[in-house]
Parts: sequence; C-alpha cells; structure tokens
Amino acid sequence: MKARTKFQKSITALRETLPEISEKQKAWAYRRCITHIGKVMKKGIVCLDCGYVWQNDTTKSRGCICPRCGRKLVLNYTRQRIFKDMAYLGIMTVFRGHQLLRYFLVKAKLQLHHQPEYDCKEIVQHWISPQGNRVTLAVNKYANFHYYDIWDCSKPLEIKRNNFRYDINPFKIYPIKKYLPEIHRNGFKGEFHGIHPTNFFSLILKNNIAETLLKCNEIGWFQYAYRDSKMIIRCWPAIKIALRHKKEIKDIALWLDYIDTLLFFQKDIRNPKYACPVDLHKEQKRDRK
Repeated sequence: MKARTKFQKSITALRETLPEISEKQKAWAYRRCITHIGKVMKKGIVCLDCGYVWQNDTTKSRGCICPRCGRKLVLNYTRQRIFKDMAYLGIMTVFRGHQLLRYFLVKAKLQLHHQPEYDCKEIVQHWISPQGNRVTLAVNKYANFHYYDIWDCSKPLEIKRNNFRYDINPFKIYPIKKYLPEIHRNGFKGEFHGIHPTNFFSLILKNNIAETLLKCNEIGWFQYAYRDSKMIIRCWPAIKIALRHKKEIKDIALWLDYIDTLLFFQKDIRNPKYACPVDLHKEQKRDRK
C-alpha cells in the first residue's frame, strides 16, 4: 500500500532513518524470549546454548541453571535432538516526536553438538503522532494459527491498514521504555487496562472524553469509551451527572441504553432524576412502554 496522505509520507521518510535493533536488545531477546534447553543424557546435562556438560541429580526436575552461561534451562528427557522456538519481542520508544511501537519475531534453533542459531526480524511498526494519528508498517502476514503466524520477512515493511491482525501481544517487552510527554500528560500511568497499547495511546491522545475518564480513574467507563465511543459521546452529559453524584452503575451497557431511550423521548438527561434512577431496570421498562 502506497503512502497517500501527508502523514503517511512523513512516516515513510522517518522509517528510512530509524536505526535497526541494537545488539544489546537482540542479546536480551535471545536470553529472555526463547526457551533454553538442557538435554539430559547419560553423561550428564548438556546446555544446548554453550555446550557445557555437567553431572547433576535432576530427579526428574523440570529445570535448572547452567553453571557456565547462567541460562535458565528447561530439562528435556526425550530423544529429541533439534529444538525450535519462536516468540514476539516488543519495544516501546520515541522517535522524532512520535510514539513508536516495534515488534520483532525472535527465532531460535538449538541442536545437540551444534552452535545455537538465533534470528530476529522486525515485522510490525506502529507510529503514533502527538495528536493520536497512527500509521502501521508491517511485512505481509499470510495466515493466523492458534500457536503461531506466518510472516514474509524477506520483504521490507510497508504501510498497512490499521487492523487487529497487526496488534501483536508480545511475549516480552524490552524493559527500557520511552513515551511521549503527551501520553503521560493525558493520564497514562503504566497500565493499559486490557487495551492494546497502540489503541490505548491513540484513544487518550484523540478522545478528550476518554482522557477525562482515565484521569478520573473511571476504568469501566474508559474501557467502554474504547468499545463504543459514539455512544459515550452521545450520553456524555448524563455520564457527568452520574459521576458527579457518585452514582454506582453496575451495568454500563444497560444504563447507556436507558439514557439513549430518554434522548429518543427528548427527556432532559442532565436532570439527576433521570440520570440517577433508583431502580434502573424498572425505569427502563417504564420508558419503553
């Protein structure tokens, strides 16, 4: 997909100046994201990362630590000789005034009497401006399976439509994280509340109502604003009244449906009499008659 808008063209130009993942970040990913194997044999335990062999009374334990390289090993008692593993790594950073979420596919091949083979390929980038606009760059994704996905890492990243297919939940996130000042300003305190970071950042930067709900620690309302922002905007005057009167609303969807019915009948939803009913179910049935 070619860059069409001014923002997409600017992101494409920035992508050319973005540095590759560092060797330090790769080493961290290989150590933390991959399952490291200790092969249990008659001569002892063999670390498939460094090849060190030592005697240890495993007593069928699940894991141990290699005395040489310090890797945390999962012990394998079978005759399997080749082990393959893959995982996703996420990096949250800031680049040239944009929030950037980078996702990498980390692969490993561990084989007895061979050097371990590691690989780390970037597959998705989410660029978010301080205004909440976003652009997704990714390689082609061929299929979704329950345990893994198929990516074409042989071709460069290109602009994709904003789609949940590219909202990756990584196995590990690199511990050194950077965020835009605007994201902290708009209420972010390190929690995403069940929303993918890309959608979370875009929501609090674009939607003033969602920003207000997050700052007020109204997480239930905030999550609903992500699912149905149009309904929240429509019922916002009544929501403010309910929050001001500290009305506990257990069923947000039912309450919003009730407020929407009041709007249909041109009732004053700013009136606490309507916005804060004593018996929501009773009022809902009466308004529908």
